[in-house]
Amino acid sequence: MTAPVALFVYNRPDHTRRTVEALAANLGAKETTLWVFSDGPKTEATREKVDAVRAFVRTLPDAGLFGEVILREAPENRGLRRSIVAGVSEVMAASGRAIVLEDDLVTAPDFVAFMSDCLDVYEADRSVGSIAGYCPLKTPPPGYGHSVYAVPRSSSHGWATWKDRWEAVDWSASRFAEFWKNRALRRAFDACGSDRSDRLRREVERGAESWSVIFGFSLLLHGQNTIVPTITRIRNIGDDGSGVHSFHGAAMNEDLPSRPTPYVLEHVEPDPRVMEAYRRLYSGGVATRAARFLRNNGLGGVERLARRAQALFQTLRLTKSV
Repeated sequence: MTAPVALFVYNRPDHTRRTVEALAANLGAKETTLWVFSDGPKTEATREKVDAVRAFVRTLPDAGLFGEVILREAPENRGLRRSIVAGVSEVMAASGRAIVLEDDLVTAPDFVAFMSDCLDVYEADRSVGSIAGYCPLKTPPPGYGHSVYAVPRSSSHGWATWKDRWEAVDWSASRFAEFWKNRALRRAFDACGSDRSDRLRREVERGAESWSVIFGFSLLLHGQNTIVPTITRIRNIGDDGSGVHSFHGAAMNEDLPSRPTPYVLEHVEPDPRVMEAYRRLYSGGVATRAARFLRNNGLGGVERLARRAQALFQTLRLTKSV
């Protein structure tokens, strides 16, 4: 049996349609229960597009594309974090597991099958906390012989987990102060990208609407990895500036297979070469890493001065060239 899919939509009707069309083309789609969670408009300016999305998803229960379609429309704007936490919790209460998508993710034809199989195979493996459908690496390291990686970094681009892992999350991140003082824990959290601790700090201090980094923090505290396919099953079409939490930029890996790809699911341990590749991808360039280091070591003032100096230097250089 396929696991239920929770799809979170907001105000992008074209993206939502493409996401649903790809999902409907998946193996087992007609046996899959699809939950659609539609967030309410944040402002009157967004109401028209929210209504357009809702008009489309309301056609799905009678379209015959999925086994069952369950719609949930929030009367007000919850925001991404509240929507995800409440929606996934509802699916978990009903089914004990969930595959989660947002409205800007195009799936490979065997995405649902792969995620469902992983949920079956790894449920009893306490070293695994979640499943990812997206892989940022285009190719495995030379000689890597498995179909999946075990990575100490969670993913929000098409993912899945189980009720017990989800209910173990402390959404208040009450152990953050302890974590921040523990350099070994911080290094472990940043092993696949030095952005992680910085994102967690910003979430705790300012409430940056990131449910995913809190979920990843929970996996760290429970010593759990994420299973990632060596061949990605997700392509992100939202890096076009259209989303509330997205931005302009090229996706790291857009090589989505057009047909099902064979895989073997087995216990794997984190590979240092894979972790290093993740670290390089997610840590950013020298300037980004330096600014992050200054912020996270109480030197935010130095960081701001450095940024101003850099901007001034750039202005002077442009002026001189003119």
